[in-house]
Amino acid sequence: MNSLGIHPFEFICTLLHSVGTSGDIMDNFLNVTNKQREIKQILKQVGWSQRQFSGKYSIDESDRDIEEYEINKFQESFKKQLNRKTTKLETLDKYISYLKNTCEYKKLINSEETEEFIPLTGLFEDYKIILNEEHDTTYRKVLEVAAAYALAIGSAWDFNIVPLEKDEFQSSFLVIWEGDVGHNHGSGTWGPAMCKVVTSHFGYYFVSSGDHYFETSLRCISEVVGYSNNELILIGYKYGDNDANNYPSLKHKVRMVEDNEDKWAVIDCEYIGDRF
Repeated sequence: MNSLGIHPFEFICTLLHSVGTSGDIMDNFLNVTNKQREIKQILKQVGWSQRQFSGKYSIDESDRDIEEYEINKFQESFKKQLNRKTTKLETLDKYISYLKNTCEYKKLINSEETEEFIPLTGLFEDYKIILNEEHDTTYRKVLEVAAAYALAIGSAWDFNIVPLEKDEFQSSFLVIWEGDVGHNHGSGTWGPAMCKVVTSHFGYYFVSSGDHYFETSLRCISEVVGYSNNELILIGYKYGDNDANNYPSLKHKVRMVEDNEDKWAVIDCEYIGDRF
């Protein structure tokens, strides 16, 4: 998640051809998420921004002089790779290996000043980690109830918060996550889920409604574009005629609206291209 007005995210769409079972797919999703988290943690520990990493990595990994525009281009790509679930594991492994071989990181190791990396499991034991990694005070309060709700009904990860309405009486937020409701490890049980979190007159946060199987018309969501003019906009993938079950390839933009009973419905689905 980030500090933008809404929380754009790359949802669980790393549906690799080589992955067979739904259990393997979910493991791969968590592996991608955890490697992205580990890279961010190492960057924080060595005191590098994404810009600094991009410059150092581009120069060190090239056998020729690097132009400024090339560093800028790589930085944009690197930023997306740290959020997209379509990022290849081998790409993230390469970045981790580079970081762990820098002098800055080795000094931290020798001085025993590095913080232990704790991978997410998708289970309730992740609760404290999820809260600790959210630095926005309001969003942390939202996650306190939303993550507890999500982890109580199944495995859950990749929480993303979208601010909805706000008035003098209450604020409301849509929280979307990926998970396996009921821990059934089946292809029909994992996918996006959501809940709506609102504040009471006294400032308490609570879950007002939830949808364990968030029907977006997409097999998987790759990005929450945002919420404006009472519409939620998502980007994700559907199946083509010859797609394997674990690899929907048709990219679509979906617009959804909420009715008076907190139910979301698709009002438009636009094809915008193929995966590659």
